[in-house]
Amino acid sequence: MNTQYCNPIGYAWRTSKLPDPIIRTEENIWERVCEMVSKRFKGVTLEQMKSKTKQREVFTCRAVCMTFLHSNNASLKTVGQYFGGRNHGTVHSAKRAIYNLVDTDKRFRSKYAEIKKEVEAFFLEQGYTNTLPVDNS
Repeated sequence: MNTQYCNPIGYAWRTSKLPDPIIRTEENIWERVCEMVSKRFKGVTLEQMKSKTKQREVFTCRAVCMTFLHSNNASLKTVGQYFGGRNHGTVHSAKRAIYNLVDTDKRFRSKYAEIKKEVEAFFLEQGYTNTLPVDNS
């Protein structure tokens, strides 16, 4: 093995049981976003959002989180995997459901706008520059 191109620190990190620091940071940011959203939905927990339940309150909370996370450059597949192994189609459908609710329900629109403002401020604080969409256009 040619050690000229070998990075011993990188190899030690890859073979250790420690988590990848970049992934941990992203997961922590995603958990924080989910906490911000769940406060507005009668205390839905992250475990409930990752579960297979289809209760309206849990579904809406999960869909709002999926919308925010995907809107900040996370792939549909990655977001789906984070929420209990769902596929990209589920995330796409959830986003469409949120956009439909924003278009048709005035109370939800104002609730979504408040959450959006809080989440956008958090993302800017973390160094993300994307803005979150309000509608599908």
